[in-house]
Amino acid sequence: MKETIFFNRVVKNPYVQTVVIYVSGGWIILEIIEYFIENFGLNEFIRNIILIILLSILPVALFLVWYFNRKQGIQEKTGAEDIGKKSINIPERGFRRILYSFSKPKILVPFLLIIIAGLITIFSRLHHQSVIEKALTIELPLLADEYSRVYENVGIGNWDLFNNALELRKILKNNPEFIQTWNEITDPFAIITQPGGAMVYGKPYSKPDTSWYLLGKTPLWDKPFPKGLTRIKIEKPDYQTQYDLVTNFFHSQFEGDTLKYRLYKENELPGEMVYVPGFNGNYWQTPYLPQQDAGEFWIDRYEVTNSQYKTFMDSEGYSNPEYWQAPFVEGDDSLYFQEAVERFKDQTGWYGPAFWELGEFPKGEDELPVSGISWYEAAAYARFVEKELPSIYHWRKLSVPLFAPEIVCFGNFDNKGLAKVGTYNSLTRYGTYDLPGNVSEWIFNSSGNDRFIIGGNYKEPTYWYTMKLTVSPWTRNELVGFRCMRYIDDSLKKQLTTNINQPRRDYSNLEPVSDEIFQVYKELFYYKKTEQNPVRISKDQTENWIHDIISVEVPYEDLPMQIHIYLPLNSNPPFQSILFFPGLGAHNSNTIKDMSIGSNLNFWLKNGRAVIWPVYYSTFGRGSHNKSNVNSWKQTYRNIITDVHVVCDYLETRNDIDSEKIAFSGFSWGGGIAPYILATEERIKLGIVALFGVQSIDKYMFKEFDQIDYLPRVKIPMLLLGGKFDFDYTMEQQKAFYDLLGTPEGDKKWIVYESTHYIPRKDLINESVSWLDNYFGPVN
Repeated sequence: MKETIFFNRVVKNPYVQTVVIYVSGGWIILEIIEYFIENFGLNEFIRNIILIILLSILPVALFLVWYFNRKQGIQEKTGAEDIGKKSINIPERGFRRILYSFSKPKILVPFLLIIIAGLITIFSRLHHQSVIEKALTIELPLLADEYSRVYENVGIGNWDLFNNALELRKILKNNPEFIQTWNEITDPFAIITQPGGAMVYGKPYSKPDTSWYLLGKTPLWDKPFPKGLTRIKIEKPDYQTQYDLVTNFFHSQFEGDTLKYRLYKENELPGEMVYVPGFNGNYWQTPYLPQQDAGEFWIDRYEVTNSQYKTFMDSEGYSNPEYWQAPFVEGDDSLYFQEAVERFKDQTGWYGPAFWELGEFPKGEDELPVSGISWYEAAAYARFVEKELPSIYHWRKLSVPLFAPEIVCFGNFDNKGLAKVGTYNSLTRYGTYDLPGNVSEWIFNSSGNDRFIIGGNYKEPTYWYTMKLTVSPWTRNELVGFRCMRYIDDSLKKQLTTNINQPRRDYSNLEPVSDEIFQVYKELFYYKKTEQNPVRISKDQTENWIHDIISVEVPYEDLPMQIHIYLPLNSNPPFQSILFFPGLGAHNSNTIKDMSIGSNLNFWLKNGRAVIWPVYYSTFGRGSHNKSNVNSWKQTYRNIITDVHVVCDYLETRNDIDSEKIAFSGFSWGGGIAPYILATEERIKLGIVALFGVQSIDKYMFKEFDQIDYLPRVKIPMLLLGGKFDFDYTMEQQKAFYDLLGTPEGDKKWIVYESTHYIPRKDLINESVSWLDNYFGPVN
């Protein structure tokens, strides 16, 4: 009886009823909002606002209940007798009385709300768990696969990947596996403008016609950007719109994590020029150039046009020696001003570009880039407009050559025809256009008596974009034009414009030495076979392979060599094996801890083949005790090739290695050293090199180490994998390597990829495995 009375008092209490109705209703509202957040991308901020509103209104609701209940209480006292006179059949006790209480709306409504809230909560949790399970088992692996494809293409398709990751982040934002993938896909950037308050927009580089996506208002802190290439636009009323690229590579960010921009009003800009801040010269900023810092500067947005150049001619530029400050040098001779400018005439003998007539450009070509002018004419025009020709450092900084495979897609190459400036959506750094293609551009820097041209042109293939060519400054070619720049900070001008020595090699006229002379070279690598005294340092087993580390003695100095042998667990001995030679990073490393088999090698093991990776001389800290040999490339190469001979000797002593099926795999530096190894070690039966080419100069200053003498003596089947935009090994160098190989035509294969200094992993795997299967047969 007491329990029933207490229950009735509780359920009839207006405050309890109000709280139950309020909490149940609020819970239902919040669950509905949560559903829309998870499934339709509703902003999470809305949930927080609604929660604050609900908590704020609750005290007001309780006050109103108290106020109206107080007035109602007075009325209930005066009408109590009348109520008592009414005959109502109310159960006195027990379960029937509880059921009777639930027949009243004041009790039934809260009860139903509690039931509904509970059901919604259960449904929401079950649905949420189902969504998470699907995201973890299906969508996250698909995202990882998509990341691998984008990674192999150096960021092409990065925004599609990024948008998919953003959707998945709504569900898995706190999941450790997703966080790891998210960090691989994105990098946080800060964007700061002076003045602040500018709106920042972004979109994929590869989809310039898509709408801009609002990123926020400056300053932006820790804004995630997809790795790869992104176009951005920065707008602020009354200021010139700033365009740029966010260029964060998969291994390193070019700009650190902060991008700073100075915005200018329209009347503050010096014509069609863009502002570029200073930069620290390093590999990511100006790859494959000597390290050189630069101060801030202006540079032309577009190449100089015919109409702009005509103003120089109309101002009697060819007769004013003030504009012609550079010495006129041809071979060992110096020319006077008047003698020199007589060479700068058009087809009709008037002063002007080589392909004009009567000092005029063809009608309708006023917005085409001027061409057919020498370096001297370009420099004179620059001085006329109070500018200068850019240095190779300035130009390379803007061109982002590490992303060349994507950028050249929007340039003017491959015989498309000369185009008006700005026709192609070929945005490069800080709002410059037409760097890729259209016309090659004169650069200030010299190489001996020659000058650099760079960028490629409308008649050449796309890989010319990353090539640094040197030609005579007197050249007046229809494919060469220029743009100008202006120093803001010229404190480093002397260092930026200095001569850069780049001797060129005539790859069409390479003559290897005779067999008699080569035999003398070969004897440089002769060694007396000695006892190796192998010692096992360790032997470990993983899920997929055995890692066996053996130390052997070598016949030079007191430098025992470690041989790391990886044996597969999914095939049977004797194993086919791959003798691996790494890139130059191994030479630059000082510790064996940096040695890792990684994803670019473990596919051999998964394919059932053994990997042999010696710690070659000069790699991973294995150096000479003889100080006179430390910097001697000649001695280094002799020792490395001796190491290869010693490894092959040791492999012949092992029953688990098939010594008749040893292949060589070289990467980058390994591709460059491959000719010396494969021409002198006959126990290697097959070669696979990724990133290769004939050296552009006699890099090591020793005639007996010229690749061209070794390549014709390589007779084994050879697979060559190269990048079209490789800075180390240009297409010209790769072709010379392929042509000089002594391997019969049917047994050598050269594949070129739309890449810089890397090979897409899936192609590396597929082509390499197929090559070995073809010549060595299937594994045991």
